[in-house]
Amino acid sequence: MIKPAAVFSSHMVLQQKKNIVIWGKTDSKEKITVAMHNQVVEAMICEDHFEATLHPMEAGGPYDVVIRQGKDVVRFLDVMIGEVWYAGGQSNMELALVNSLNGKERVASLKKNDKIRFYQVQRKSFFDNAFYTGEENASWEVYSKNTCGTWSAVGTYFAEYLQKELGVAVGIIGCNLGATSASCWVDKERLEKDSDTNSYIEDYNKAMEGKSLEQYEQELKEFNDWYSVWQKKVDELYAKDPDIEWSKVEEIAGVCVWPEPLGPKSPFRPGGVHETMTKRVAGYTLRGFLYYQGEEDAKRASSYDKLLRMVIEQLREDWNDDTLPFINVQLPRHIFKDEADHGDWAVLRDNQMKVYKTVANTGLAVIIDQGEFNNIHPLEKSVVGKRLAKQALALVYKKKAKAFGPMYKNALVKDEAVVLQFHKVKGDLVYREDKLYRSTREEYCPTEEFDPVISENGFEVAGRDDVFYPAEIKLHDSEIEVYAKQVKEIVSVRYAYHNFSPVTIFDQSGLPLHPFCKKIRALKLEN
Repeated sequence: MIKPAAVFSSHMVLQQKKNIVIWGKTDSKEKITVAMHNQVVEAMICEDHFEATLHPMEAGGPYDVVIRQGKDVVRFLDVMIGEVWYAGGQSNMELALVNSLNGKERVASLKKNDKIRFYQVQRKSFFDNAFYTGEENASWEVYSKNTCGTWSAVGTYFAEYLQKELGVAVGIIGCNLGATSASCWVDKERLEKDSDTNSYIEDYNKAMEGKSLEQYEQELKEFNDWYSVWQKKVDELYAKDPDIEWSKVEEIAGVCVWPEPLGPKSPFRPGGVHETMTKRVAGYTLRGFLYYQGEEDAKRASSYDKLLRMVIEQLREDWNDDTLPFINVQLPRHIFKDEADHGDWAVLRDNQMKVYKTVANTGLAVIIDQGEFNNIHPLEKSVVGKRLAKQALALVYKKKAKAFGPMYKNALVKDEAVVLQFHKVKGDLVYREDKLYRSTREEYCPTEEFDPVISENGFEVAGRDDVFYPAEIKLHDSEIEVYAKQVKEIVSVRYAYHNFSPVTIFDQSGLPLHPFCKKIRALKLEN
């Protein structure tokens, strides 16, 4: 009997212009052949596994894929050759198309497009009979109003834009799960190599210390029983009043004690979903990786660059290709109502930019302007998908695409001011008053002991004492002059460097200036 891996099914998209690997299991040593279009290749068999490699093909289809072993035949129909991308991360990548901005109307009006396909890796965190049954029932789907409502909104919008620009079939492999740390997508051995990332394993060990598997499973059962009742109450409250405040929800339904207990079945354990999700599709020939994650790791933002590098290394190792492109989404601005802004998201964004600048063959979609107040899941996903697609077009397909807005380049000292210069600016910079920020500023950072310096234009400067003050700005074509009366010798300058900052500077195409914090000259040494 031959049993191809679950990721192979009818309606799949296979990667053009690359060797295509097809693998699975067999209980026989008899010869296996794989046929597609004008090719027939013989598979290698090792113990109970087989693997066949088809030679590179040009975009096209639909074709049949026929796998034979004696009288046993597996046939996949309506297979396309095109571009395949992996869409990984947590809830903002997971967020379904139907739940995005105008999603229901968007889905209802969709017309079928045979050149856009999607495969969702099942979101299971441990192996049991239900895992294998669910995996067998998963399959590739074709873009239509009857299918794509549950697809990743970001992944879908990316595929739509890329398919239109390239004119070939585009397939997305959705491999994402809400609330997961990047440490969940990296194997434990890799995490153990650094003390900062090993802290995730230490947290897990502490949670399970002195606890048997039976005790953990009992705790998990009690949590699930409670959560099902609690969630029903929450759903009823939001159905009655969609604008109800979270504090009121918890007052009525009870305080949320999510997440579930950390243990061997938890999706949030280190390396967990790497094992049960990523590795189930690892090796499927593709063009590159899309990634939207970081919210869960903001509490350890200072070391996030290490963790993100590990994710990239892990994916490239899993696919046995150190050159595969990795395109990341930089987190947007975000804050909850009545939450103090400690700037951890700003630090994490900085680390995302650092990885982009120092790791080869990576891209970064800047979406600082796309955040929403009091909502960690901004609903306008079409912009995110389009900016990711433009990154892919520029980085991977070498097309002329405006992938970046202005990016910090240099600062020139001018008396008591500095003049900021930028990369990737075509035409004059544009200043836009940030009405969203102005309308929400008084609703957060309410405590007297914590009130960060946040300028209405997003720019702040500091002197030798590293104390930041709101700055005044003057736009001069593609440069910005920055100054503040409190700082006579500017040492550092920052822009949009808070969890939720004003976003005011754009280029002529509407792309935002990326957030940054730069030391623009060294401190003078005292004699």
